[in-house]
Amino acid sequence: MTKTIMIVENNEYFHGLYQTMLKDLEYKFIHAYDGYEAMEKMGETTPDAIILDMLMDMVTGDTFFMYLKNIPEYANIPVIIISSSLERPYSYLRETDPSLIFIEKRHLARDRLIDEVNKKISVIKKTNRVMFRLPEVAAHDAKRVCVVGDFNKWDTNANPMQKLENGDYTIAFNLESGREYQFRYLVDGSKWVNDSDADKYVKSPYMNIYNSVVITRN
Repeated sequence: MTKTIMIVENNEYFHGLYQTMLKDLEYKFIHAYDGYEAMEKMGETTPDAIILDMLMDMVTGDTFFMYLKNIPEYANIPVIIISSSLERPYSYLRETDPSLIFIEKRHLARDRLIDEVNKKISVIKKTNRVMFRLPEVAAHDAKRVCVVGDFNKWDTNANPMQKLENGDYTIAFNLESGREYQFRYLVDGSKWVNDSDADKYVKSPYMNIYNSVVITRN
C-alpha cells in the first residue's frame, strides 16, 4: 500500500522541493499551508508521516505538533520538522517526542530527507481502528461523556464522545495492534460506566472496581 506524507508548510516552493526530493520513492502527498488547514485535513486522511514547518500563519507548527501528540489516534504519527528557524527555541518539543527530527532548512539535503522519511515510515506501528460506543440507556440525558483509559493516560477531559441522533455516544481511535487497553466511560464528570461489550474486565489497581478491556488484533 502506498504510504502518505502530509507536508505542512506555508511556502509553496518548499512543497514542490520536498515532493521533488522524494519523487523516486512513490509516496502520496497531502498539502496543507498552515496548521489550521492541516487539522482539517487530518479528519479526512491520516498520513503515515508529516513534514512540518514551524513558522506559519493561523496555527504555528509547534501548536499543530502539540495538537497531534495530545490526540491518541494521531500521537504515533512520525514528524520531521524542517524550518528556517533554529532548533533551540523548539527544543522543548523533544520532551513530548524524544525521537523528533529537526532539520534547519539551510542544512537540508536530499539524501538526509530520504533517509529520515524512510526510517520514520519503516518504524510505524501497525494499528487497528477501534470504535467505542456507549448506548443511550447507559447515559440518559447526559450532557458530556468521555472515554478514559490507557490510550489517553486516563485524562478525564481528553476525549469527549460525539452524541448520535439515537442518543448513543461514540468515538474512534487508531490503537496499536496486539495490545490490551483498559478503559471506562465517564458520564457528566462523576459517573463511571463500563462497556457491556468489552472483551474482558480486570480489577483496577487503584480501587475495588473493574475496568473494561479492549484487545486489538495483530
